[in-house]
Amino acid sequence: MYDQELAGLELSVRTLEQHVRDLRAAISKENATIPKALALLSACEKQERNLQHIASNMPQCPAVTREDCHNRDQQRSTSVSASVVGGSLGGDLRSSTHGLHRGPSGQLAPSNPAAGSAAPADLVRKKKEVPRRYVTEGELAGVASYMKGRLTVEKVKAAVDEVASHAETNWRLVHGAKNANSKGLTAAERKRGNELLHGVANKEGVKGQHFFLESDLKDGTALKLDKTGKSLLTVLRHLGRLTEVRCSVEGMTVVVFVLLPPPGQL
Repeated sequence: MYDQELAGLELSVRTLEQHVRDLRAAISKENATIPKALALLSACEKQERNLQHIASNMPQCPAVTREDCHNRDQQRSTSVSASVVGGSLGGDLRSSTHGLHRGPSGQLAPSNPAAGSAAPADLVRKKKEVPRRYVTEGELAGVASYMKGRLTVEKVKAAVDEVASHAETNWRLVHGAKNANSKGLTAAERKRGNELLHGVANKEGVKGQHFFLESDLKDGTALKLDKTGKSLLTVLRHLGRLTEVRCSVEGMTVVVFVLLPPPGQL
């Protein structure tokens, strides 16, 4: 009888000991996850600070409502009407027809052919102007320090000049490739121009804009594909000087940077 009671008591003690061991293992497992949870909490707090920096340095872009567009259209129509009443429109028409004479068919034609071709040439030159929007001290000071690092206005200015030079070269190659009779390109340049024309220049977000490729930066001096170069691109993109477009060319993703004109010329 006593032997049975002792055996039952021993079994109960062993069961309790196993429960204690299981409880200790569970506690050890939970303790092991505490550092991971603390690291995750720290990363979330850091990300929250970064987002607060970005939010505080974002340019103010008020939403344009339908009423604003209606008021703007009314102002434009009022200014056009005033110019017609005041005679400025007539003066512009007279100045635009200055130097023209009526030909045998009754149509206006330039009295001096060279003068008639000057205006289109000026228009072409204006279209080929590459945006060179330099960054001021105040704009750079408003950029978060983690974003700009140790960049200076001089470094940013040099980067703007260099990417504008890349964009101007690509513009020349593309428009040279469009004209089969152009004689200003070598065979290698014409091949490159055709690649840009058919692979990049007509893509959505790039068409009609001045652009340069990420591959153009490999031979750069002021802006390279290094840590400083990435900071420069980030700052220029943050300040609205350029935008990044990813294009698919022959199954490969190509990073294209489009130079943005001033807001009034968009």
